[in-house]
Amino acid sequence: MPPPPRIGEAGLAASNSNPSLRPSTHGTGISAPQSIDPLLPETANTSTSYIPVVQDEEDELPDEENTPQYLRGTPLYTLVVGLTMAAFLLMIDSTVLVTAIPTITSAFNSLDDVGWYGSTYLLATCALQLLLGKVYQFYNSKVCEHMKSSVVVHSSGIAQSSIVFIFGRAVSGAGGAGILNGGFTIIAAAAPLEARPKIIGIMLGVASTGVAIGPLIGGAITQRVSWRWCFYINLPLGAVTVIALAIIRIPDAKIQGTARVSTFMQHIGRLDLPGSTLFAGLIVMLLMAIDWGGVTYPWNSPIIIGLFAGSAAAFCVFLFWERLQGDSAMLPLSLFRNSKISYAAASSIMSYGGLYIIIIYLPLWFQAVKGVSPLKGGVYYLPSVVTTTSGTVVSGILVSMIGYYTPFMIAGGAMAAVAAGLLSTLNPNSPTAAWVCYQLLNGVARGMMSQQPVTAIQANVPKEQLSVATAFVVFAQNFGASVFISLGQTTFENSLEPALAKYAPEVDAVKVIEAGATEFRSIVPKESVAGVINAFSHALTTTFYLSVGSSAAVFILAWGMGWTSVKKKKA
Repeated sequence: MPPPPRIGEAGLAASNSNPSLRPSTHGTGISAPQSIDPLLPETANTSTSYIPVVQDEEDELPDEENTPQYLRGTPLYTLVVGLTMAAFLLMIDSTVLVTAIPTITSAFNSLDDVGWYGSTYLLATCALQLLLGKVYQFYNSKVCEHMKSSVVVHSSGIAQSSIVFIFGRAVSGAGGAGILNGGFTIIAAAAPLEARPKIIGIMLGVASTGVAIGPLIGGAITQRVSWRWCFYINLPLGAVTVIALAIIRIPDAKIQGTARVSTFMQHIGRLDLPGSTLFAGLIVMLLMAIDWGGVTYPWNSPIIIGLFAGSAAAFCVFLFWERLQGDSAMLPLSLFRNSKISYAAASSIMSYGGLYIIIIYLPLWFQAVKGVSPLKGGVYYLPSVVTTTSGTVVSGILVSMIGYYTPFMIAGGAMAAVAAGLLSTLNPNSPTAAWVCYQLLNGVARGMMSQQPVTAIQANVPKEQLSVATAFVVFAQNFGASVFISLGQTTFENSLEPALAKYAPEVDAVKVIEAGATEFRSIVPKESVAGVINAFSHALTTTFYLSVGSSAAVFILAWGMGWTSVKKKKA
């Protein structure tokens, strides 16, 4: 089997949704009935005159006159619980292997396959994201979400060989590709625009904890039971999702009036499978080139050059094909006439790229520099988890109250850049108060940004393009995470050897690197441990500069996401 890409599974996490661009005034839409339901907005006293923003006519809310009846009360709560559990399961599944991989490689005697265990899931997710977003345009939302949740629940724990295990991770990644964008598309059909930031904030805030606790759960289960239970736990969690989605009516998000198709070729034409195949190929080649370049192979090697050339050629053919397909394409190029979609996607790439640099390399800093176990390293990361969750929920509530999402994205980008810069100053002598406070700032900033591109899509995209635009932004999040994880790994590995030569020139750098961040203490003489620790600290904190740059880019890009208010004006 060829050497696998190093793309980490943690690259999954994200979300984005889409509303309408049709010119209209707020007063022409049907007002939601007043209710004490905390998930739904009040219609009285919704003036936003204190916002120092002039809203252009083109940025006003879409006409909802023909919108079907929204869910309320218990049905809405049940739907939110089901979708949140699906997203939570997806997040855990993306990172649960981080601490279990060494045990799995021993069980299968498959050290050469270790990279594929982490990368296959994410490659499948990125490659199939847009295709599965297209599905919601034409097929029943409830059936689609059930099928994707069932695929994710599918357990890799029963695999008896490395090849079967890798195949199982690919299948799970394929199912996971549609979970988030499907959930956001369903929310758009189930709740009015004013309520969606609050609902999405709760959903993402709870679900995002799965990214951080996945390694904790994986480590604890692997140590105390068996690595196979890292996947068996999907079954009860998935059952909650399936039951919740089965017992309620889910508003259909598909395009109304869609003609029935009966033949296989008609389904292929409707879903643009040729375009999907081209897109999947170019994404896989591009991610593998970025991941292998400079580490597994030199950047100027025929393999890397071939992968980049192949992805570029596939991209050109893909654009040509999509243009021929017009509005029936998997990714209609007409979407990009709306600049807010492009800015939301670019902001997502940068915000999630910076987020996952911190998620991957800060816990590793705790293990390498502070000498703690992977489990305790995850515990040390909890300040980020708590503040990211609370920041996501609170910012969602505030957007529903105030109406504007862009200020939170701008402020979040600025704060995240500062936080990442502070984290880059950590060293072996940094006190606990420093890394705790820096994490608190980072978590709040990340929480403020996490759902705003979703809200931007919800507020600026017509309903018939909602699922495709949502899938594109969710893809951007996953793509950004995977690219930055690879860039972070390259930065770390290229920084470590010079740092070892500077801080511990007497040690064998090759052996230290092979031992890794958690095992080097067992092979390094006691008098050299301090120098090696300094080298690892320097190399790991250097990766945080990537997060500084990406967060600063978010601060700039966020200004293009539009100033559309999600609140209705009083008639």
